[in-house]
Amino acid sequence: MVTFSSVLIALTALFIFYIVLRFTLKLKVCALCAAVSTTWLGLLVMNLTGFRVDPLIIGILMGGSAVGIMYLLEKKMPENYSILKFPFLLTLFTLVYMVLADFEEGPLTYLIILLLWVVFLIVFLTRGRAGVFKDIGKKLIECCKNW
Repeated sequence: MVTFSSVLIALTALFIFYIVLRFTLKLKVCALCAAVSTTWLGLLVMNLTGFRVDPLIIGILMGGSAVGIMYLLEKKMPENYSILKFPFLLTLFTLVYMVLADFEEGPLTYLIILLLWVVFLIVFLTRGRAGVFKDIGKKLIECCKNW
């Protein structure tokens, strides 16, 4: 069984490895993101090949990667796209759940994600116009900045 302490050791070793790569090879990679992603990918492969790995550990690491992807996109995309952070993050969480669990919820989950995207895309596409959507769009963009 893979223990949590062995995962912490692996994360630390991989973090140091990626820091060294970053400085010696001028590799443009976030050492933290690379260490976490490499760890959960390795654990997922181990789990699929018969090793006993607690899916909770994999889920925590994959959830961290989902949030990291969201923040990376937030930095790379224009600010007005931040309206779409919530449905994007829930989509990533759904994908993580689908990978780790016996996904039996099916249509309702897909419908919820689809409806979220439709509503948030409507707000995104109409945010520049006067009215309620403009105010909602502005508040959604400012939400994470002003807390």
